Amino acid sequence: MYRVSCEINDIEVKELELDSNFDIDENVINKEINERTKILFLCSPNNPTGNLLSKNKIFSIAAKNDIIVVVDEAYIDFADRIGLIKEIKNYNNIILLRTFSKAWGMAGVRCGYCVADEYIINTLMKVKAPYSINKLTARMILQALENVDIYNSFIEKIISEREKIIAELKSMTKVINILPTNSNYILFKVDEAKAVFKKLVAKNIVIRDRTNQKNLDGYLRVSIGTEKENKLFITELRNILCN
Repeated sequence: MYRVSCEINDIEVKELELDSNFDIDENVINKEINERTKILFLCSPNNPTGNLLSKNKIFSIAAKNDIIVVVDEAYIDFADRIGLIKEIKNYNNIILLRTFSKAWGMAGVRCGYCVADEYIINTLMKVKAPYSINKLTARMILQALENVDIYNSFIEKIISEREKIIAELKSMTKVINILPTNSNYILFKVDEAKAVFKKLVAKNIVIRDRTNQKNLDGYLRVSIGTEKENKLFITELRNILCN
């Protein structure tokens, strides 16, 4: 969507590859930044690989370059660290993006927020739409914030189910690789991934085919669902891979 928004506004976009570990390639980024570069978008945990990007590399890029560094932390609630929120006070050019759509279980509300330096926030307030969110959305968010225990239980359950699925995938000899994840999804590699994907769809199990993305040939991405959904996925995947 960042690309789509840029194209609508006739803004040039450069897409830079991550390194072999799906982390930031600092040398590549610093080399591509020039006097026309305005914003760098990063995703941590990254989608679809699920890994956290190196915070030291993010801070290094922000310190060396006169640009805005936007870090999309939509999936940070499922990670084993709190993200960059306590450290960005030392950087006036880093913006964090977060959402209530993932761990809070409120995707339909369509509400996100950003954390940034006061100057950036004041600038955004000058250009944003007069009404950011409607009253119903605001009410739902306030109610959610008063029930943090539910949010914590969501995260605990999803992480528990995530570990169960990883263990099951590791037990399948035809699963070639499973990438480490700090998100609510798992990227795994199998032979004939597209065929496996189609067979799962035929069973009304829809995951994500990521085989056409750079360096992800053979990879499929599964999101963590309910315990019942996860068991069904594992059962059907095992049947497909064994037949």
